[in-house]
Amino acid sequence: MIATPTAAVVSVDAGLSRAVEPLANFICAADRPHEALRTALRTLLDEVQRTNSTASRYLSGQAGVC
Repeated sequence: MIATPTAAVVSVDAGLSRAVEPLANFICAADRPHEALRTALRTLLDEVQRTNSTASRYLSGQAGVC
């Protein structure tokens, strides 16, 4: 088991709350909130995938290759 400092967890939680609240407000105010939520989730997952791919290329020495 990996120990996680409590202060770091609280900091991440606070940061996520600041980021998620405006997004939640946007989704709730949308004409079609379920579609807005699906789009937001797809966008987030795509960004995570791009970030992971970039990191993997960087770590394998292919940082300049796109």
